[in-house]
This record gives sequence, structure tokens and C-alpha cells, in this order.
Amino acid sequence: MDSVVYIVERLMNSVVYIVERLMDSAVYIVERLMDSVVYIVERLMDSVVYIVERLMDSVVYIVERLMDSVVYIVERLMDSVVYIVERLMDSVVYIVERLSVGL
Repeated sequence: MDSVVYIVERLMNSVVYIVERLMDSAVYIVERLMDSVVYIVERLMDSVVYIVERLMDSVVYIVERLMDSVVYIVERLMDSVVYIVERLMDSVVYIVERLSVGL
């Protein structure tokens, strides 16, 4: 009977040892998996930040070009207005000169 108890104790000790080692291995594997997940998420976030920065650069560039275009158009319109006013003034001066000669 003592030998049966001894064998059962040894068997139980072996089972406990194996379960402890399996648990250690499982913990190690989960830790490595979590490290990998954290690394992947960090790289994804870096990529997202990079993409957003490039998009913002593009938006800024487009807005700057649009503003340049608006400024150019306004300048051309102002040039046209000045030209038209100058021509109108020339016409007024011409008409006044013609009227003053006729009087």
C-alpha cells in the first residue's frame, strides 16, 4: 500500500510539475503575443500619423494654390476696373473738350 501511495504521490507531483510548466509556457506565449500586438499597433499608429500629416500637407498646399489663384484673379479684375475707369475718364474728358469747343 505504501508503494501505491508513493507512486500516486510521484504521479501527482509530475502532473503538478507539468501543469506548472504548461502555465509558465502559456504565460510566456501570451506575453510575447501582447508584445507583438503592442508593436503592431504602434507601427499602425505611426503609419496613420504619417498619412494624416501628408494629407494635411496636401490640404495646405492646395489651399495656398487656391489663395494664389484668388489673389491673381482679384488683381486682374482690379486691373480691368482701373482700365475701364481710365477709359471712361478719357471719354468724359473728350466729351467735355468737345462741348467746350462748341460753346
